[in-house]
Amino acid sequence: MKHFKFLYLLFLSIFLSFFPSSSKAVFILENGLGNWAVVSNFDNGTISVVDPNTGTSYGPFFNGILPDGDIFEIKVTPDGKKALVAAFYEEKVYFIDLTDPTNPSLMGSVETPGLYAENIAISPNGKCAVVGDGYNIDIDHLYIINIDSMTASPSSFTLPDITDVTISPDGSLVVASDYYGNIIRILSFDQTTCSISDTGNSYSVTTPNNSEFSKDGKTLIVVEAGNGKVKIFEVNGTTLTDKGEINTNCGNVQSVATYDNNAYVLCTGENPDKLTVLNITGPGQVSDSGTRIDLSVDAPTWAYFGVNQIAITPDGKYALVSSEAQNNFVSVVDLSTNTEVRTITTDNNSVSVATVPLSQPPHVDNGKMYGNYTIGSWPNVAYINSQIPCSDVGGAYTMFSMNFMKNFRYNTVIAYNKNSVICYNDPSVDPMKPVDFDTTIATLEGTMNYYTPVIVEIEESDGGEPGAGKDYVHITVIDKNTNNVIYEIDGMVTSGSVYATPLY
Repeated sequence: MKHFKFLYLLFLSIFLSFFPSSSKAVFILENGLGNWAVVSNFDNGTISVVDPNTGTSYGPFFNGILPDGDIFEIKVTPDGKKALVAAFYEEKVYFIDLTDPTNPSLMGSVETPGLYAENIAISPNGKCAVVGDGYNIDIDHLYIINIDSMTASPSSFTLPDITDVTISPDGSLVVASDYYGNIIRILSFDQTTCSISDTGNSYSVTTPNNSEFSKDGKTLIVVEAGNGKVKIFEVNGTTLTDKGEINTNCGNVQSVATYDNNAYVLCTGENPDKLTVLNITGPGQVSDSGTRIDLSVDAPTWAYFGVNQIAITPDGKYALVSSEAQNNFVSVVDLSTNTEVRTITTDNNSVSVATVPLSQPPHVDNGKMYGNYTIGSWPNVAYINSQIPCSDVGGAYTMFSMNFMKNFRYNTVIAYNKNSVICYNDPSVDPMKPVDFDTTIATLEGTMNYYTPVIVEIEESDGGEPGAGKDYVHITVIDKNTNNVIYEIDGMVTSGSVYATPLY
């Protein structure tokens, strides 16, 4: 039987070598190097870290360290290394180290005296943060944080009753929302010096609760929490042009997030609550797509001021939605199909969610990764033979074949279409190979048992010779039609080896 399997895999390898890779390699890190999300849990004062690809939840963390019933919005710096968490009654902002997402650590905090810290906006360069208030009538200032030095100072001008803050994609503007005053204010911002000034420009918006810019910064969308509508503005420097409202026809709108040419608005007071999908077709040009996505989260019809409840993964694959202090999970929506695909358990009363920006290590193109190995033990064992080039240069073909046991039957996966790939040097892998990389992460497409279309996510690391006990592999097989995980295995190879080699 063993010899039969070897000959069968050899046949598959020869067969697959005749099929060229059909897609340009454009890689987005997933599963372990990116696409994480962090969630602030109000009741117990904890943080959860979740992987939307697999539905895995880590934590909760910081129980007994962060204040119970007091933490609100959470935001992540553009490099993905830190999270900032607003603590309301403590009048503080906490700093969380996300270098190891599965084991975050507390870095410290800064005080915002007199300001009930509730919402946070981080500048695109990751140097500054602006903190808004939870409607404390005794405070007339915003707070500006220098993230590198972990210091905070109030704005030099008064600006009463600001309940949400949003920074433009180029870091030049801050939109400050006044829920009870029914206006938004436009502020100038210098993200190099973390300095802010008032332009004096204000615009009428009914109960503005949360706002977001389009990707190009030319459109501003503001949710009007009290009437189920969203306000649309065209952005021209420090001035806005009112382009009207869109009625979502739902009881309440709480939060908005944008990605590429779409905006996603959380509608509450519905049964079930939904995401409304808007189309952005030009500066200030926004329309209702008519798409409504049912959610499992049951958000209250009231909302904490300005707290983001929607976060889009950096690859645009998923939207994550929190409930604002009502559920102990977040919903995960597949944006390619506009359906909720799973919920992820977090901790009591998940208030805010933020995705972790992808961090791509330096990678190489002149190489390929060979694999001829087994991983796992009976009955959860897989037999793999693969060749994954780091780029499309040089005519090297992509091939992947795997046999694995599930429900006491062998299953065969064949994949040769390369959707994405990156080869890089992982500093944690030792010894170094004589080539410039030791690790490959790729997403391939193929079939299982010759008829089920699947996506294969694979990570292979060449840790030296012999491969058994040194070379690491993580493989996930996903049903392309349902997005369900069919099979997953990870760990050190048990026999055979992974080889990082030059392309030629």
